[in-house]
Amino acid sequence: IDVTVKKNDIVIDAGAWIGDFSAYAAFKGAKVYAFEPCKNTIEYLKKTEELNQNIQIIEKGLGDKNCKSYLSNNNSNSVSNKITENSVDSEVIEIITLDDFVTENNIEKIDFIKADIEGYERYMLLGATEVLKKLCPKLAICTYHFPDDPEVLARIILEANPNYKIVQKRKKLYAMVKS
Repeated sequence: IDVTVKKNDIVIDAGAWIGDFSAYAAFKGAKVYAFEPCKNTIEYLKKTEELNQNIQIIEKGLGDKNCKSYLSNNNSNSVSNKITENSVDSEVIEIITLDDFVTENNIEKIDFIKADIEGYERYMLLGATEVLKKLCPKLAICTYHFPDDPEVLARIILEANPNYKIVQKRKKLYAMVKS
């Protein structure tokens, strides 16, 4: 299956961090919505946005419901910040479903979703069932945060749209609907 970013794709970068994947996708000619809720990381992501056309930062996390939550801050390793129930050493963040983001912004297509959101991938997919069903984006989702990630994420995707072809490789799930 060909799960690659193409020119003119609309890309969701869930867990954009400092924007390395966002920059890659923008370089390929895609329009990128870079979702990153961590305040410390957003400053770096803004630099990436300045250097690359077609990146729009969304200072929110993606989940299965619209709410406020906590993001734990690992000051020694910002890559491992996680959404948590614990307010100690955490910042309050806003979470939105991808389905609601697409509806609120009148987005008519999404071609690619990359997600590395520290174990929250399953919730992001649950909040994107309409996107998966109707827009059929290609997917590149990390599956190394929980032992059951490969099975749980595949089940959520196939329940939303049984036409997806899924391949699990090197702790990532790749999926697409063949046209």
